[in-house]
Amino acid sequence: FVNGRVDGSRIVVARSALGAKNFALVEVPSLEFPLYLHRQGAEEFSAVLTRCMHRGCTVEPSDDRLVCPCH
Repeated sequence: FVNGRVDGSRIVVARSALGAKNFALVEVPSLEFPLYLHRQGAEEFSAVLTRCMHRGCTVEPSDDRLVCPCH
């Protein structure tokens, strides 16, 4: 896990927190679930909440995808 912080309407994570990895789980104090942050390119990132929208379970990263233990 890496730490993130809220800055207005954005969540900020130090780029160095990813290191050589293409993803990280980000804990943000105001969020109930961690975020899954994925590097898509040198300057492009995506982030999703690790909560399954069907059953509310916490999904886990597995290689380049997320896996839900409830499905």
